Amino acid sequence: MTPRLAVDSLSVRIGGLAALDGVGLAVESGERIGLIGANGSGKSTLFNAITGAAAIDGGCVRLDGEDLTGAPPHRLSWAGVARTFQTPRVFRRMSVVDNVRPTHGPSNERRVSELLERAGIAARSKDLADDLTLAELRRLEIVRAAAGNPRVLLFDEPTAGLSQDEAREAVALIKDATPGDAAVIVIEHRLDALDELATRVVVLNRGLKIADGPLAELRRSADIREAYLGRMQ
Repeated sequence: MTPRLAVDSLSVRIGGLAALDGVGLAVESGERIGLIGANGSGKSTLFNAITGAAAIDGGCVRLDGEDLTGAPPHRLSWAGVARTFQTPRVFRRMSVVDNVRPTHGPSNERRVSELLERAGIAARSKDLADDLTLAELRRLEIVRAAAGNPRVLLFDEPTAGLSQDEAREAVALIKDATPGDAAVIVIEHRLDALDELATRVVVLNRGLKIADGPLAELRRSADIREAYLGRMQ
């Protein structure tokens, strides 16, 4: 069966250095995987390459078998690839509800309203996004990414900067708002969040994929545990 998202031998060079070096992974429809690694290991670069924000020097990106390698971000968005960022990127001078309305295709007002309710920010729908707290901004970005029923969803540290309770709310929202057939990759540093979100975890190290498997299995690896899992909370 053709995977929803396939990344084959992907390489990206930044300033002469290999930010990604032949990375490959496949995510099936409805599957959620975690992506971990030390700072500078290539996690966000992988997201940028998949979404067209970074130039690709080798390899390919396929969506349901269609080669979209090097496609510009707007084409990938139209094809059904959505993401969030380490620092929330929303339209801060627009209202909350206008942020969630899909930027292409017909706007389904009922789905927008349901997503705002699930995110706990329906009462703030007419407020400017700039007036939201960090926790509310993260929930807004989650539902904004999910609003267009994308085929691929990439979440870049969705619980960063949140308290334990706020992080649990963000994780529950990802599970609740994500379309059931979407392929999901989550960059996350909290083990409890990974336990909730990911069926398996991919580990990057200096642009290389060094492990791919269930989190419980990776925890039994002394090298992985010492280098990465020990730093995560």
